[in-house]
Amino acid sequence: MRCLSAILILCITACLVPYAWGAAAKAPARKAAAAPAEKAAEEPAEKPEAEKTPPETTKPSATTEAGERLEKQVAELEEKLMTLTQYEMDLQLAISKAVMKATEALGNKPKFKLDKDNERKPTPEMREQQKILRACVQQIQALDARYSQLMSAVRTLQRDRAAAELKQRLDRLDQQIQTKHRVNLTKIGDLQTEACDFKLAVGTYTGVLASLPESDKQERENLKYKIAGAHENSGDYRQALTVYKELYDAMPASERAAQLNLMLRMASLYERNSDYKKALELYQEVKRNLRQGQTVGGLETSIIRCESKLGGKGR
Repeated sequence: MRCLSAILILCITACLVPYAWGAAAKAPARKAAAAPAEKAAEEPAEKPEAEKTPPETTKPSATTEAGERLEKQVAELEEKLMTLTQYEMDLQLAISKAVMKATEALGNKPKFKLDKDNERKPTPEMREQQKILRACVQQIQALDARYSQLMSAVRTLQRDRAAAELKQRLDRLDQQIQTKHRVNLTKIGDLQTEACDFKLAVGTYTGVLASLPESDKQERENLKYKIAGAHENSGDYRQALTVYKELYDAMPASERAAQLNLMLRMASLYERNSDYKKALELYQEVKRNLRQGQTVGGLETSIIRCESKLGGKGR
């Protein structure tokens, strides 16, 4: 019996000793695995990108003294533009009434008469009309000078590096004032044309044309017609023809046949410049492009006149 008990105790001991050794071998591994977790607990995690403090900048935010100053200056310029626009509307109404009065002053009476030296002189009615129209021109010029001052102030701020955050507002002001300037100059040119100050009108329209981007094709074309007409009315037929021809040559060939008035205008100017061959060619071109039932007064007479200048040749 004692022998059996001793054997049982030896068996239990043999089983427990390997288990204790295995537990001891595993303990350091658990400690090593826990170490990184403890280290992570000791060192705070890196902040997300959104929570990082942004670097110092030099932009003039609205909270800085420079930003507040610029914001105030831009707001003042915007207010000045609104005030000036309202004044322009009132002025335009007054000018419209003055132009109507000038038209009534002339009525159906002739603008010019020949003096004893066979020179054209304005009639008294025409002089009255010119006086009114020229006064209107001076008023618009004074208005445009105020727009120019505003433009100068805007561009001074645009050159300021600190105004970068206000660039869009300043650019918008710049564009609005440029448009106003072109409109004012065009009105001045129209009034100068009506007052028969054609050479002044040419200079005014040319200034508008120079400020227009190439992309504004229709507006540029309209201005060129006005420039050519002013040249023609001033007696500068060669320059008028140059501008009309530029317009004609710029058109697609498919559209030229429909430009009867332009061809007639050019033919007349060629004839005035004694270039009867080119004048005849254009008169005949007009005749070929007349639609059924369409007529042009004096066209046959013009053709015959040019042919006679060329010795009866050309038909």
